[in-house]
Amino acid sequence: MRRALLGFLVMGAAPARAVLSVGPSDSARRDAILWLPSGAAFSCPARRARLVGVLRLKAMEIAAVAFAADTGSCAQDLLALVGPNGRLLALERLHWKAPGGDELTTRVAMLPDRVHITLERGAALHRSAWMRESWTDYLKPVAGKLEDAPPRPVLAGTLQAGVSQQRQVVAYDLRPVRALTQSGCMGFDASPFA
Repeated sequence: MRRALLGFLVMGAAPARAVLSVGPSDSARRDAILWLPSGAAFSCPARRARLVGVLRLKAMEIAAVAFAADTGSCAQDLLALVGPNGRLLALERLHWKAPGGDELTTRVAMLPDRVHITLERGAALHRSAWMRESWTDYLKPVAGKLEDAPPRPVLAGTLQAGVSQQRQVVAYDLRPVRALTQSGCMGFDASPFA
């Protein structure tokens, strides 16, 4: 079935909806390929790759693709938000868990206004005692890319502050996901609370 779908797409026909398929690549690892209705494609590592959903905003359709990017002893999944042209608009940490129980989870959804994407975060960190926080970050399309909306200050010393600092680093330097996963995921290779 997958080969038939890939053959159909290679012949020039675009799918009616976003389709994620896993196929062999020329490298030692396998890639997952997201085929978009526009005919564009986006690739990411195949390990735990899944299409989380398609967010239909007023300005554009955005595909949310999750994939594994484990580092050392920590397990993590990244979330790529991909525009209709196959361009990476944002890269977020969907889930991160350390052996000691420290954890960050994100749930992505679209607000009813069809303009904003919400990233509902939950974090737990064990120092001398457990510290837990939850908060929501918002994204909206601006000039063909996703930006924080509204940008707001966070309290120093909170778990949110560490996560927000890493998000800013990634927002200023988005590259193709293949380069990100081979080079340590640009700030996604350590604790999100650093």
